[in-house]
Amino acid sequence: MMREKVKSSGFSTGLTDLQHLWASRSMRLGLLGVLAIPLVYSFIYLWAFFDPYENMKYLPVAIVNEDHGAVKDGKQINAGKELVQELEKDSKLKWEFIPRTQMKKGLKEGEYYIAVVIPRDFSQRAASADSPAPLKGQLQYYYDESNNYLSGRIGQSVIRELENTLEEKLTHVYIAEIFNKLKKSAEDLARAADGAATLADSVKKAEQGSREIKSGIHQLQSGADRLYTGTHQLSRHLAAMNRELVKTKGEIAGHREQIKKVQTMIHQLNEQIQIIAKTGKWPGQDSRIYAMEETISQINGNNDQSGKLLQELIKDHPELAADPHAKQLKLALSTEAKQHQRLQNQLSEMKQKENSLPSDLSPDELAQIAARSQKLTDDLDRAIASIDKLDQLVTGTGQLLQGAQRLEAGQSRLIDGLNQLETGAIQLQKGLGNIASGQYQLANGLHDGVNAANKNLTSAKEKENMIADPVNVQEESLHPVPNYATGFAPYFLSLSLWVGAMFLFTVIDLYRVLDKPGGEPLSLASGAIIGAAQAVICSSAIIWGLGIKPELPTQFFLFTIVMSLTFISLNRMLVALMKNVGRFLAIIFLMFQLTSSAGTYPLPLLPDFFQGLHAYMPMTYSIHGLRAALSSGNIHAVFQDSCILLAFMSGAYMVTQIYLRWVKPWIKRAVIPGLKRRIAV
Repeated sequence: MMREKVKSSGFSTGLTDLQHLWASRSMRLGLLGVLAIPLVYSFIYLWAFFDPYENMKYLPVAIVNEDHGAVKDGKQINAGKELVQELEKDSKLKWEFIPRTQMKKGLKEGEYYIAVVIPRDFSQRAASADSPAPLKGQLQYYYDESNNYLSGRIGQSVIRELENTLEEKLTHVYIAEIFNKLKKSAEDLARAADGAATLADSVKKAEQGSREIKSGIHQLQSGADRLYTGTHQLSRHLAAMNRELVKTKGEIAGHREQIKKVQTMIHQLNEQIQIIAKTGKWPGQDSRIYAMEETISQINGNNDQSGKLLQELIKDHPELAADPHAKQLKLALSTEAKQHQRLQNQLSEMKQKENSLPSDLSPDELAQIAARSQKLTDDLDRAIASIDKLDQLVTGTGQLLQGAQRLEAGQSRLIDGLNQLETGAIQLQKGLGNIASGQYQLANGLHDGVNAANKNLTSAKEKENMIADPVNVQEESLHPVPNYATGFAPYFLSLSLWVGAMFLFTVIDLYRVLDKPGGEPLSLASGAIIGAAQAVICSSAIIWGLGIKPELPTQFFLFTIVMSLTFISLNRMLVALMKNVGRFLAIIFLMFQLTSSAGTYPLPLLPDFFQGLHAYMPMTYSIHGLRAALSSGNIHAVFQDSCILLAFMSGAYMVTQIYLRWVKPWIKRAVIPGLKRRIAV
């Protein structure tokens, strides 16, 4: 009998059951409520959270500017004021520029969700970028998560964006300053390169001058060598002359006694002549005159020998011809020779006159003879005095020899110094050559550096932009989701249809006995029709009410119907097996599905327990399939998830049917009567 009733249930039976429900006023309102519950859940939630970031411009954010500015390189810097001006142009948030006291009060009372304070040293820190101890700029950020947790999260995103904007702007300023300094450095480098080239030219000229100095030193060395040779010869000849003079001095010293005797005899003769001149008598003096002639002859011989030695010395040493001592000696020898000759002539004349002098010489003649004798005596005295000066000549010649020897030693040292000077000049020339080469290389390198710097500075603005914002992120979303509503629709739609299925077995109990005889329940077909209606109503509201456009519209409708029938089948199984306990378990099951289906946060962010439940929850596949139908357009994923949901539905249906056909009748027929008899006993 039961088997025939089940067989007769079908789509027509479902419509008949719905007509019976609609006929009852109370059931009619319940049926409308069951149909409306999924719509209310999905539509209202998605409408409320359609796209919150579109309304960010209404989120009040307090800005407190306490920056005092700074002065750098004679220029006023007001980074805080510039930031405020930039924020005034930005309409992403509701910026309100207020003092700190008002900010604290508004943040405490919930008037402001976020507050940003620009400290008083903000510009000073920004201006310290190129100082030895740069300071990082700071912004003070306040938010109250107890007022609204998400506002704090949003505020952090806003601050990060504001920080990035500030960093980019300050980087622009810093890089522009660096490029300006680089440009100035390039100009200074160019001047340094020109100076290096000029210095290289000067060093090159100095090298040429050192080469000339080297040549002059070489010539000076040649002259010094010749001078040294001449000085050496002069010293040698002066030594020989000194030896001859010393020898002559010795010989003259050997005849000094004879000369003194002659001088004495001459004086005596002169005295006699003077006496004769006075007395008129001529004593016989032949022996004395002969003795005087012999002595004078010897003196003349020595004098001639000294003159010859002096002539040979001057011939060997021509440079002595200009020596004053040699001239004086030569003059003295010549004068002495003349005086001796004159004295000898006078003695000969006196001898002749003595022989031929008549005894009757007149007084005038005697007076003349006396005068000549006196003159001869005086000349002899002067000649002897000149011979005495020979000692001075020997002494002067010795001093001259010592001076020549010192000059020779000095010239030797001069030659050594000139040799060292020549070596130094060679090293100087080589060093100047190396310096000139290095200076030219430096100048060329500096010019190359200037050219490279100028080349790199040609597009300074573009490089400034690149350094300030070095990374250009190219975003490519494989399957763009336009708004929050589209992103969360799979989650809320799954929740709504599950709640609709629970209400179907709470408001309208398909197993409640109606006015049918025998307590016959509503058919499964009627529940399927209600579930399909719920799915179509929710899907239509999402598409045409909220404007969400699925990538696969047809598959979207079909998938929501499969999803709704699966949820109804699962709830029907729980209620059929455990009635009110099953209704409670349906709520618990819903909680586990919401937390493990990855409808909000990605699966890796969930605790391990919920990650373990993820694969066994029907809502896991309903959310995944709806995402494919709405956003990715992956029809394969829609089909695969549909098959899994159909497997859940089939399993639940089979368990329910087994329970209703065999288990429940057996319980009523065998178990319950036995329990009643035991209770009665």
